[in-house]
Amino acid sequence: QNSSGLDPAVAVINRPIIFQNRKIVEILDAPYWPYLMLSYSGENSPTSECVKIVNDSFKKNIENAIALDDQMNEASALCEIGLKTSNLKMLADGIELGHKVFRKWNLCTSNQENHMAMLLSKGAMAAKPTGSGLGGFVISLWEKKPTTLISNNNNMFDIT
Repeated sequence: QNSSGLDPAVAVINRPIIFQNRKIVEILDAPYWPYLMLSYSGENSPTSECVKIVNDSFKKNIENAIALDDQMNEASALCEIGLKTSNLKMLADGIELGHKVFRKWNLCTSNQENHMAMLLSKGAMAAKPTGSGLGGFVISLWEKKPTTLISNNNNMFDIT
């Protein structure tokens, strides 16, 4: 329910994109691409449940929900600028801010949090849920490709 269509769009184009309101705004062509990994958290992601949690939060406390939405927009802007300027720290800050917002929305499970903590302990600069949260995949940023296989029964995919 209410899927953005971002994942299929990126898969078809096979390049990073700026995506807003279910439309491609810009196809990125930056001079440097960081090393990103996509890994499965071990849980399925129920999109409709996640959408309901966010929609309900707007009904319960609209000021807080708007503030969180603004923070997610800030996270996206940091990531975009970080990619376009090859600023790895800014990209990591954007990913981490996105993770914090997912946590504040209550869209992170303990399995996801444990998975992201494991990635960070292995050298990832930042990690956050992808999609709607509550399981599914996690994206992590690495300064360089990990030299050892990272596994806790989860598959990892190089997306760079």
